[in-house]
Amino acid sequence: MATKNKKSTKKSTKKLSFRKTSPLKMLLAVVVVSAVAGIGTYLLTRSHAATAGANSTCATKTDGTLWCWGKNDKGQLGIGNNIDQNVPTQLYIAGVASVSAGYTHSCATKTDGTLWCWGGNWNGQLGINSYVDKNVPTQLYIAGVASVSVGDDHTCATKTDGTLWCWGLNDAGQLGIGSNTSSAVPKQAKITGVRSVSSGSAHTCATKSDGTVWCWGYNKSFGALGTGDFTNSNVPKQAKITGVKSVSASFFSTCATKTDGTVWCWGHDIGQFGDFNPASNVPKQVDIAGVKSVATGFDHSCATKTDGTVWCWGANSYGQLGIGTTSNTNSKVPKQLYIAGVASVAVGSYHSCATKTDGTLWCWGGNWNGQLGIGNNTSKIVPTQLFFLWK
Repeated sequence: MATKNKKSTKKSTKKLSFRKTSPLKMLLAVVVVSAVAGIGTYLLTRSHAATAGANSTCATKTDGTLWCWGKNDKGQLGIGNNIDQNVPTQLYIAGVASVSAGYTHSCATKTDGTLWCWGGNWNGQLGINSYVDKNVPTQLYIAGVASVSVGDDHTCATKTDGTLWCWGLNDAGQLGIGSNTSSAVPKQAKITGVRSVSSGSAHTCATKSDGTVWCWGYNKSFGALGTGDFTNSNVPKQAKITGVKSVSASFFSTCATKTDGTVWCWGHDIGQFGDFNPASNVPKQVDIAGVKSVATGFDHSCATKTDGTVWCWGANSYGQLGIGTTSNTNSKVPKQLYIAGVASVAVGSYHSCATKTDGTLWCWGGNWNGQLGIGNNTSKIVPTQLFFLWK
């Protein structure tokens, strides 16, 4: 999920705002670091998974360590201070299974089923029964967690028993608990049999094992719930699509990958409908096939295909499409990037990152807070491998 404003400001707890934050900073998983013999440069390799937040990124390593970089004004990097970092920096947490980054907070699951969150907490989005920010990972009172997804000011986690638990801001019903009352502790959503969850700016979507998608929260104007109307809902409602493998909720849009390799999107148009203007309150097919997974940001999306290629579409003001240019290159159709062997992709507001099957991590797009992790704050219009100088 991502928002509009390039420089983030504290959001009202009462009204939805169109911020330009990218899920990249908070949503990227940790990377493994290996030395290059004979020189002082370390390339980030063996990346297990990555997630993109607003203006930050995190990655998990295969050894269970977690590394984050980018904007850190609310402690969303979890490194014990509030100083931005333009190289991957290790957190004091071990045994990490997955990580998810949002607007100004992040959460990680551990292999023991525990959940840990950190960063901004003015709406209780950390789920620790307080409204105090934390710049180090802090454990929640919830067990048996299978996965977590962080939105703007709310968070949702799936448990191994198929239940879903959400907390944080709930002004549009994005917690799915049957009311619009916010909560600083996990509350069980009114849905069972959940396979995966994705938290957007002010809406949430979940997939069930039967291939259906259920969404709830903010739906006005854009139809981000995919239910065929423009009415908010504080309980899960089935979207008009079946045969779904995975779902990605973003600003006020949602995209899903079906088991047949097609991609379907709905809500705020970020190019997938061909003209960047009308919204759609029902899923519409994107002109791409053979897709393994899709990720959505503020105004662009990227998909990995089964052949290891990456394709992106939407706005490209900061090179977030990774196609080698920025001027007048908004794309209404998916365009292939010059990168191969990709296992997964993560999309923020204005940057993207891809993990390759060889474990290396490559990022591109906006880099004003160091969210690309390449050792400087220079934006990149093509995929660039992460590295840093060891002195």
